[in-house]
Amino acid sequence: MKKIIAIMMLLIAPGIIIADEAEEILAFALEKQNYQTLQAEVIVETTIEGSPQKMVQEYKYIVKKPDKVKMEITKPFKQTMAMSDGVMSMKMPDGKITRQKTNEIPGMGNMNLQSMQTIEGMKEKYVIAKKKEYSKDGKGYVEIELKPKEKGILPQMIMVIEKGTGKVTGSRVLDEKGNVIMESENERIEEIAGIYVPIEIRSISKAKMGEKEIKMTTRMRYENVKVNEKIKEKEFEVR
Repeated sequence: MKKIIAIMMLLIAPGIIIADEAEEILAFALEKQNYQTLQAEVIVETTIEGSPQKMVQEYKYIVKKPDKVKMEITKPFKQTMAMSDGVMSMKMPDGKITRQKTNEIPGMGNMNLQSMQTIEGMKEKYVIAKKKEYSKDGKGYVEIELKPKEKGILPQMIMVIEKGTGKVTGSRVLDEKGNVIMESENERIEEIAGIYVPIEIRSISKAKMGEKEIKMTTRMRYENVKVNEKIKEKEFEVR
């Protein structure tokens, strides 16, 4: 009887909503950020707590769904990584090029970038386990917890979505015990060609080095962003 009462309380409690509605909110958010092509110049700044040093990385980033992506690093060294037509290619700083089929890479399989941008693709990989609502600065937000169906490959996550707009304002990545190991906030989001694009992202992550826990803060900034503009196939070649 206690279990029945507990279940009924969950169903009627404010801020707790059944999975179908959670999936509907998530589907709307995914649709609002589901670009087909993306081009940008990216600047990443990383600092480690207790260290005065700042690591800076700059790269050009292009994506063409469902299975083409290229990252051309220009700073602090030159290196290129691309995935296209089921093959990962890498050009190292010394000019050496390696190629490997993505289905031979553990945890990658046949890469489909589009599948993670649709509710159908997310439901194949994740279970929507929990959702709650809250208000902050006059705006309403929804938190959706996603648990991977297959352990060891995809992380457990919580997505934060602004009610009404479908903007994904942040996320948290959890370890197997439910502890937060990375928290990200989309500090600036722009609508480009009808798609919400996070332009400035701040992430805080924790990692263990022996007995010591280190805390890293990463700031990522996108510049000269183009959405859903034509990208030629040759742009994904690595030579």
